[in-house]
Amino acid sequence: MATVYAINSVLALLATFKAGERGQSKALWAIKTFSVGGLALDQLTQLPTLEQVQEAKNRKGKRALKKRW
Repeated sequence: MATVYAINSVLALLATFKAGERGQSKALWAIKTFSVGGLALDQLTQLPTLEQVQEAKNRKGKRALKKRW
């Protein structure tokens, strides 16, 4: 059991950095990852980063401008 909690602690630390990149609550994801483990970290990493969201918005904006003209 100690091994599981040790691994989950490392994953929780990693999740705090990943959550920041995605604009999510660091504390929430750290607690969730510590308790659930890799499943929660996988769920977090599937969310788009703030940069990816901005790129998608810019891409949609450019297409919308082309359709107007």
